Amino acid sequence: MEGVALIDRFSRLVELSDNKMVTVVETEHLGWGESGDAWRWCMPLRAWEEEETRECSVFLNSIIL
Repeated sequence: MEGVALIDRFSRLVELSDNKMVTVVETEHLGWGESGDAWRWCMPLRAWEEEETRECSVFLNSIIL
């Protein structure tokens, strides 16, 4: 989905995130792998939300900063 903002593409993850103000660069430094510190949730994720987290992680790993 080229040209779609991350906040729109992964809106559910943004909604569940404990830190909505973190930048992509800050997220990279925290670690956006599945067990990275960038992923902090306000509640436990459902299976489809965990899958969306993996999708987001794969997408972020494809970005060259």
